[in-house]
Amino acid sequence: FTGCSDQPVNWTPTFDSAHSLPYGTSILRKEIPELFPDSKIKDIKEEIEGFDWYSYPNDHYIYMDNIDRYSEEGWQDILYHVFEGGSAFISTGENIPELEKTLGVQIVKFPKLKENLPIEVKNKKYNLTKGFEGAYFTHFDEDYAEVLGYTTMDGKKQPNFIKFYYGEGYLLLHTEPYVFTNYYMLKNDISNYVVDAFS
Repeated sequence: FTGCSDQPVNWTPTFDSAHSLPYGTSILRKEIPELFPDSKIKDIKEEIEGFDWYSYPNDHYIYMDNIDRYSEEGWQDILYHVFEGGSAFISTGENIPELEKTLGVQIVKFPKLKENLPIEVKNKKYNLTKGFEGAYFTHFDEDYAEVLGYTTMDGKKQPNFIKFYYGEGYLLLHTEPYVFTNYYMLKNDISNYVVDAFS
C-alpha cells in the first residue's frame, strides 16, 4: 500500500513568461495585450546581443528577473535602443554594472527583511508578503529621473521605481520583480499594483 501526496510547489524564481510556476510570469504575459491594447507584442527568444533593434525603433522593451542574465554588450544594446528614442522597463533587485556605469544608478537592499514589505505606486499602498527583494535606489541623477514608487522599511521611505530619461527615450527602473510573477498576479490587490505600474 502506497500513500498519495501532493507534489511540492516549485518555488524556483524563473520569471519565464512560459512558466506557470509561482515565480514564473505566464499570467502577466497573457495580460500584456490588455495592458497595452493597441500594441503588437513580440517575445524575444533569441539572445539579446545582436537583436535587431533597428526593426523596433520606438518600441518598449520589458525585462524582469532577480539576477542579471545579460552581458555588458546586451545592456549596451538596450541602452542604445533607449537613447535613440525607444524605452525599457527593467525590474530587478540587483545592480546592473552597465546601468551603474552609464546612468549612475545604484541599488541596495535593506540589511534585514521582515515578513512583509510595503510598496506604493501612484500614492496607493500595497504589501508584499513573500518573495521580495527589499531593494531600493540610493544613487541616481535627479535632474534626469522622476520617482514613481516607493518602498518602506522601519518607517523610512525609499525610491524603488524611477523613470530615467536617457537620450531621446527613457527607462522605467524597478527593484521588485517578484510583484510581476504569477504568485502576485493571482492576488487581486497586488495585480492592481501591476496595472498602475504599467500605466
